[in-house]
Amino acid sequence: MSYFRWRHGLQYARPVKTVFLPWPGRGPRLPYKIQCHSRRLCYCKTDSNEVEMLDLETGKISTWTGSETGALLRVCLSDRYLVLVSSETGLNNLTAWNIHTKQKLSQRISRSCLSHSIVEDKVVIIPGHGRQPRPVYVWDLGSNHVQSIGSFSNLKLCHMDAAENILVAFEINCEKHPLAVQQTKWRTTTGQLVEQKSFFLSMPDRPVGPSFWIYNECSRTFGHKTVTQLFTWSDKYATGRLEYDHAADRLSVQWVYCNEIIQEYPERAYLTPNLYYRSSTKVDKIAVYNATTGTATLHAKLLDSRNMIRISSPKSISQKIRLGKWVFDVFGDREVLGLAVETGVHLSFFNPKFAPDLRRWSKR
Repeated sequence: MSYFRWRHGLQYARPVKTVFLPWPGRGPRLPYKIQCHSRRLCYCKTDSNEVEMLDLETGKISTWTGSETGALLRVCLSDRYLVLVSSETGLNNLTAWNIHTKQKLSQRISRSCLSHSIVEDKVVIIPGHGRQPRPVYVWDLGSNHVQSIGSFSNLKLCHMDAAENILVAFEINCEKHPLAVQQTKWRTTTGQLVEQKSFFLSMPDRPVGPSFWIYNECSRTFGHKTVTQLFTWSDKYATGRLEYDHAADRLSVQWVYCNEIIQEYPERAYLTPNLYYRSSTKVDKIAVYNATTGTATLHAKLLDSRNMIRISSPKSISQKIRLGKWVFDVFGDREVLGLAVETGVHLSFFNPKFAPDLRRWSKR
């Protein structure tokens, strides 16, 4: 019964519990980046190279330090590793912590990077957009080795098979119909090209208009599948969804439709392979996109103070501001969804077996 309640809650934005946690000691100032994974909440400290990690089971807060040089740019969190990315002139400084053993690793790569993701013990670093082709980097945290992979100009999706040490990359020309796809497979230990093929991918009921926009930073890997999103200027009600199934070696694409415009650049988070949440500053709702049904449903933004347990916060911050509705980040997994606002974070718990009473340790 609890599984069906859990699944139903995710599909219809009905959490078991919703709480509000103020950013500790910083008033209305915002952390740069927030992550929530495996019952841990991690956020950058303001004007610092440190991040704080809050254990949602125990209430324990720990501090983790990034590079001593450069500004802290990104945070990646998995069930085993925490990766901090700092930038300085021409370089990205990478710091990885094993959150169980406290082992620390460091590397440096070129600065032209758009996103970072952790797949088991591999960090996949996607290049930024530019006119010149650029490589993907794979950082093996087991051997502390960074391998440069290929050179890509229209990279839209990457899948990392950590067990096989294989990276599958898809370059897609979205201006053609059907979509022109080049698929390559690479050995991540040596950078060797293993396989290459080209094919066309038909997109059903494609809107007529300008080319698509792609956001690799919202790609998410779930086991043998990786998913990402496509956006187009010509249909603001539709979001394209790319999925690669490595077990079947199959790339597929579909449209997911919403009956209200969300925004061209919304915040979003994948909670399961087929469910992702999008929020917007223009629409006071949250959209739950369901790839199984091909539709999206709009719900209250989970910021309603009447349904919220409000943890203590500085009295100088008014309730209206403290529960402000400007959501600048959406993050989480299938257990916990986070909506970050000016002065804190709204956490929605969906697992009926994991709805902790945060008031027990909120004042620690």
